[in-house]
Amino acid sequence: MLTRLASWLLVGALGAGTSLLAIGCVTEDPPPVETPPAEVDAFLAACARMDACAADGGAPIGINACYSLVHLEAWRSVLGPRDKALLSALDCKLAAKDCAAMRACEPKLTDFVDFCKEKVFGDHCSGDTLVVCDDGTSEPVAAVDCAANGLVCGEQFGAGCGIEKCTYGETKSKCDGDTLVECNAAGVVVRKDCRTDNELVVLTTQDKQDILYTIAGEACGIDNKDFKGEYRCIGKGAACDKFQQKCDGTVLETCTGGYISRRDCAALEPSGMSCGTIQSGPFAGTLDCGPLDSPCTPEANEACADGTISFCGLTQPGKLDCRALGFSGCQTAQQGERVVAYCTP
Repeated sequence: MLTRLASWLLVGALGAGTSLLAIGCVTEDPPPVETPPAEVDAFLAACARMDACAADGGAPIGINACYSLVHLEAWRSVLGPRDKALLSALDCKLAAKDCAAMRACEPKLTDFVDFCKEKVFGDHCSGDTLVVCDDGTSEPVAAVDCAANGLVCGEQFGAGCGIEKCTYGETKSKCDGDTLVECNAAGVVVRKDCRTDNELVVLTTQDKQDILYTIAGEACGIDNKDFKGEYRCIGKGAACDKFQQKCDGTVLETCTGGYISRRDCAALEPSGMSCGTIQSGPFAGTLDCGPLDSPCTPEANEACADGTISFCGLTQPGKLDCRALGFSGCQTAQQGERVVAYCTP
């Protein structure tokens, strides 16, 4: 029985009251690590560098929250404006080479107070800066400089960062291997890895009950169901014509693009994931790949001892030797109800 598949949404990983927008930079950059040691993957090394930059006057988010992006990324296309912006900001930070580049990812929110008063609410472009205005207060709640990550800001039906501008509904999609290159609703070209990307369909029954279906593809190809003749993420199996989802052991099976798709959660990174039902958050009730009965949770406190950080890592406890990455050691900080650990310059 599938009982405890964590939702791993960004808000859960960061903890109540924590904001990525508080991240700043130290006056002295942490040591650059062009090639992490073989035992440390590049993503984990980038997370460590990002938190080291945030340690002085900002808010390090901890390794657990950084790892939660692995799961949140799959739902990028159906997230709300603020969460999409936070993901874009983190994309930019993880790609940055130093603290100055990370600082450039997020302009000061105070620069967009008047802008949001004019725009009222929602996500908008101010030049190549993506700005999200609160729908209740009309205050800016997120700002991301798309150009800092080599992207542009587009605004059509909503706004977002992308490779180049396009016209939603007119610019044709294409495949680059298993990656779908498409023009999204914001009017920018984006790339989706069909092997990991999720979409969501909500069907309302006659008695007004909403049923949520996960759409999880395996490859990029011609959609013969919902977008006939267009390139989309599709399955590799037999033809199908109705939305469906089930777990077959560790395999998530859905009807995607007119074909049965079987995504093996156990084959995805990080290792140790299975298939199960999301229990909370906006996608509750759908099926997804995630840590089933994990021995740790992203809400757990992190620790620092003798220069080594202990964290969860989504599916199993992990350790990070900060000194092996060129840092002096590590420290801990309180973030809301959680204790996070970070490497120190």
